[in-house]
Amino acid sequence: MNKDIQRIAIIIDTLNSGGAEKVCLILTKALKTCGIDTHLIVLKRKCSYELTDDSTVHFIHDDAKTKLYQRSVQLNTAKKLNSLIQKLGGFDAYFSNLDECHAIVAKTSLPNCFYVVHNSIENSLAAQRRFGPRKYNRKLEAIQSLNGKRLISVSKGIKQEIEQGTLIQPESITCIYNPIDIDAIQTQAKEPTENLPSRPYIIYAGRVAAQKRLDVLIQAFQTIKADVDLLILSNNAKKLKKIISKYNTANKTIICHDFKQNPYPWIKNAQALVLSSDFEGLGMVLIEALSCQTPVVSTDCPHGPSEILSNELSQFLTPVGEPKALGKAIDAAINTTIEHPPILDKVSLNKVAAEYIEAAKQANTHKPLNITFYLPNCDDIEKLDTLDPYLSWKEMPRGEGFWILQTYCLLKHFGFKVTISKTLPDNGVLVYHRRNKRALFNEDTKKINKLILVGCRGDLHDTIVPDFELLQNAYFADYERRFPMPHWPMPHIVPRDPTRGDSIKRIAFKGFSPQLHPDFRSQEWQDFLSSHGIEWVQNDVKFSHSGESQFDDSVWANYLDIDLVIAVRPERNEQHTNKPALKLYNAWHAGVPVILGHEYAYQEIGINGEDYIEVNNIEEAKKAILHLIENPDAYRSMIEKGKQKAHQYTHEAVFHAWKYFFESVLPEKIEKRKRQWGYKISRKFSLRTRYIVLSSWKWLTLQRVR
Repeated sequence: MNKDIQRIAIIIDTLNSGGAEKVCLILTKALKTCGIDTHLIVLKRKCSYELTDDSTVHFIHDDAKTKLYQRSVQLNTAKKLNSLIQKLGGFDAYFSNLDECHAIVAKTSLPNCFYVVHNSIENSLAAQRRFGPRKYNRKLEAIQSLNGKRLISVSKGIKQEIEQGTLIQPESITCIYNPIDIDAIQTQAKEPTENLPSRPYIIYAGRVAAQKRLDVLIQAFQTIKADVDLLILSNNAKKLKKIISKYNTANKTIICHDFKQNPYPWIKNAQALVLSSDFEGLGMVLIEALSCQTPVVSTDCPHGPSEILSNELSQFLTPVGEPKALGKAIDAAINTTIEHPPILDKVSLNKVAAEYIEAAKQANTHKPLNITFYLPNCDDIEKLDTLDPYLSWKEMPRGEGFWILQTYCLLKHFGFKVTISKTLPDNGVLVYHRRNKRALFNEDTKKINKLILVGCRGDLHDTIVPDFELLQNAYFADYERRFPMPHWPMPHIVPRDPTRGDSIKRIAFKGFSPQLHPDFRSQEWQDFLSSHGIEWVQNDVKFSHSGESQFDDSVWANYLDIDLVIAVRPERNEQHTNKPALKLYNAWHAGVPVILGHEYAYQEIGINGEDYIEVNNIEEAKKAILHLIENPDAYRSMIEKGKQKAHQYTHEAVFHAWKYFFESVLPEKIEKRKRQWGYKISRKFSLRTRYIVLSSWKWLTLQRVR
């Protein structure tokens, strides 16, 4: 069943001054014009283009020097990308651009993802040989990450190369030309511009790269008869200077300018635009020049130029690497009149946007899943439909209450179709909590083996037997079988009274007392706080052996007169890797600064020193408190930054994370899981047998590692 496309994400490594980067910006604009909520996700903050106010752009890394080719960085970036997508509520389709980006996106769990190939893969790989085996293998790995993926080629030549080649075997490949905004280009081309050359000139506009063969262009320039200069618009002045000094043997006039935000007046006023590349993906600059009615000359390289310069324009195609032939074609092109070549109709904004939307529709063909939440110990299952979706936490059993009962109630409250049962359904997806593992073991094997099992780990260890597992943070997430899912924030939080200002008079711990480091229950801690006129408030929560909570959550959720929250767990060997970041975003919602221990979940979503403070012991906590007392601006800033992030962890935001998982991620992962050889074999055994076998295998693996 095809689905209406409402949200699309376009992903690229940078917004540097390249053609693919520009295409992503134009495509974003075109899709927005079609009413699609389009987001541009950039892996690192390296930007040469001006972003408009209506652009929705997200940067993964703020450091422009982030080395995206390193494997560890790629894995970290993939995790951050998955986390961002989840916070944004997911998209109907994703379009990845350029090799480094492909290598990272291929490591994520993004469903309905397309990989846009902007260049000849065989030629770009061959070009890496000159740089040594490391860069060659890196490029090869990025290209091979496209195996089994949905591809979009930007020219028919690239599509044909991939289909006839042996480097990769994609799931599918579609040709969609890159879009250009012809009206905008023609308008920008008329804008007044300073420093235009006074003499006639031909122009090259693009990167300084081996692929572009500027040596051939400069040698061709030496041979032309026309009395014109050569203008080069590019950013790498140092590299460009070396090439010019080596190949400009006749000392002809070559003018160099930095990359321009608006190069079109320069292109429109040129006698011709020249492209001398060894290979391309499409050659967008040729189309842009034609839209300015500027004659163009290009090498007949793979791929793109021959698709652009068709019919009578084909005379301006020359063999690759032949400066004399290129020079003759330049002389022939100068003063040629350009009408309206056919390629301009194929790259119009509306046409290309419609083709991208149609591709996204074809990928969204999954049937809705039947989802059942499993609560075997519930005596009155029908009564659950009458519960307030924002349940008081004291009414819930521990663990399975938060992950099963509350999730069911809230998903249903937001209009998502789910059911809850104390028995197994006939088919579909069964969501259960690890505490109910034994109850599952006692169920009928044939019925269990018809279901897709999704286990909620909670604070506990690996659930082992489910097909998929939901975790409270991304520490153990692999985005193939294990996925992070944010904990629901506490309901009915009473925020701090803003009239209390920036003074710290009351510090609280809200949680289970055994989970507070003993030092923070000591007399030393009490004495320190008393010496600074601070009251210590310990809102303890206890659970009975039956799992029933024994507390008044109106107290635990009340931050009205709390100025600072502290939560530091007892020291352990592990980094509390299964815990959620709940205390952090509860404090954000309450508008209260928070001091926390060294835990992965907090580090994953917060920034130490900005929206929370991380400490390892009582001495560091004392210093942090004194810092906030002595620096009211830091105290206020922490509150503001916490409030800015809190919207990512509202009940509605967590609902969208669940919805994204069930509607987009899980259907595609189920199809992949069913194709794996172990899936059918596992269905021949009982759940208990599968658990014993997998547990033994895990134990043997750990022994081998040790």
